[in-house]
Amino acid sequence: MKRLLLILMSSFLILACGGTERATIDESDKSDGDSDGDSDGDSDSDSDGDGDSDSDSDTDGDSDSDSDTDGDSDTDGDSDADGDSDGDSDDIDRDGVWIIAGKWDGPARSNATEGGNISSLDEKVYDLSSTQVCASGSAAASYESVGYIEMDATPDGDSWDDAGSYKGVKATLDATTSLPMRLVLVSGSKDYCYTLSNGANTIAWSDFNTECWETGNGEAFSASASIDKIKIQAAGDQNGAANFEFCVENMGPDDGSGGDGDSDSDGDSDSDVDVTDCDSGPCDVQLNPINGQGGNTTRYWDCCKPSCGWRDKPGEDIQSCDMSGNPLGDWNAQSTCLGGPATQCTYMYPRQVGPNASYGYAAFNGSSCGECYQLDFQGSLSGKHMIVKVINIGDIGANHFDLLIPGGGEGAFPDGCSQQFAGIDIGPDRGGIPTACNNDPGCIRQKCEQAYANWPDMKKGCLWYANWFQSADNPNMTYAKVPCPSGI
Repeated sequence: MKRLLLILMSSFLILACGGTERATIDESDKSDGDSDGDSDGDSDSDSDGDGDSDSDSDTDGDSDSDSDTDGDSDTDGDSDADGDSDGDSDDIDRDGVWIIAGKWDGPARSNATEGGNISSLDEKVYDLSSTQVCASGSAAASYESVGYIEMDATPDGDSWDDAGSYKGVKATLDATTSLPMRLVLVSGSKDYCYTLSNGANTIAWSDFNTECWETGNGEAFSASASIDKIKIQAAGDQNGAANFEFCVENMGPDDGSGGDGDSDSDGDSDSDVDVTDCDSGPCDVQLNPINGQGGNTTRYWDCCKPSCGWRDKPGEDIQSCDMSGNPLGDWNAQSTCLGGPATQCTYMYPRQVGPNASYGYAAFNGSSCGECYQLDFQGSLSGKHMIVKVINIGDIGANHFDLLIPGGGEGAFPDGCSQQFAGIDIGPDRGGIPTACNNDPGCIRQKCEQAYANWPDMKKGCLWYANWFQSADNPNMTYAKVPCPSGI
């Protein structure tokens, strides 16, 4: 009897406590119809009236008061607090295609004109400090046919007005094409262009010029001007259609802190420590005008062994080179213009050495080999000076210097360059590339890039003519004999 009584009491306790079979109903919760122990009418155990278990009034499961699940106080779905949807800590919503190029930061696109075509860009952010932006396509047989990548200078489409705080632009190009590659600054209704080379480019603001296709000297970009857009452009050639493929990285305004691929810190692409982009040596040479006699100039590059390359000539012996541009040890080697291996050395191209000064080489009949002369130019080149070393004689008259300029014409010996630069279009025998282009600097730059794409020294000298020499067609000058400087 006692055993039965214990069993009945145990069963009563189980029923009273609910055990695992039945939940207890809180007397205070009977009014909302749920079983969560609060009085808010939902099925969770908090008192906020929504269906989640946090303490706010939304339904997203986090503890803030917005409708996303990221735990911050905005509504964009990411984990930052800036109010946009891109996951970084600024207030710029970089949707679609976007390029960050140093201080330039804006939406971007690719486009083509006049029968050209170009690949589209992926919808993502291209930060050119750590990645490349690339495109490929083709241009039709027209100077107006181009393919380009374009970016806005600012996120909201406003102009960028801070050029005065920088020295210019830097950009690294990797291109496979016979077409010229240009960097273009769009400022209002004007395009300012610069022809890029493969590798690191460091460009002063004043090197950008409206002289892209038109004739004339053009207008240089001023650091006081604003910039609306930036383009990387493959420019067409009226002589034939061509394909292009290019990538750009490390692009943006240049503060002069380096990053140009050389070992100095001056922000240009040469190996000296000044801030002007010269090919070698100091770039601060200042030449004072001389009291010289009047003369005239022409231009040539015939690829022949220079007359002063023969040791029977009076004065300094002048080096000859082989077809690849390497110095020859054989002073008796026959000229390539007569079937031999000896040719003009490609390192003898003209080069800028100061704001208004250049060094170069020339043919001149009234001198010994290796003597130097200063030329003070007149006309459109007034204020510019050049020191040339005499390395040749020529079919020229008195007071006449025939300047050695790549692409300048082969003159009386048209067979030499056809041997060394087979298949390259360097224009007519008389006048060369400038004559083929009617002295249009834009056309000259294009042909320099195409003809000497695999000959860096020749390309530099050819572009020197279009840039520093301003495509001047046989300018007059005054001249006088001077000591030869160490850089020539």
